[in-house]
Amino acid sequence: MRVKIFLLFSGLFLFLGLACLITKWQGTASASLALPLSGSSVQLSGAASGGWAVLGLLGLVLGLLMLLLALLTALLSGSSRKAAPPAPSIPE
Repeated sequence: MRVKIFLLFSGLFLFLGLACLITKWQGTASASLALPLSGSSVQLSGAASGGWAVLGLLGLVLGLLMLLLALLTALLSGSSRKAAPPAPSIPE
């Protein structure tokens, strides 16, 4: 149950962090697709400034930390299901 909560909040913080950064983004973004794919490119040039940019950065960092925490919790907790009782043996 704890892993689900960590994943939920991780996604929420990552989304809010990106949303804060995107709303204050000043600059350009371009993408080009070519065949073969090695000729394709994505270019981002710009900056985000102000309190929303700091909040966005904190949201991204907190989201990544919670994602890592969820991963570690899932790996270390193991299986939380109890093993089924053994089937009764049939006498011969």
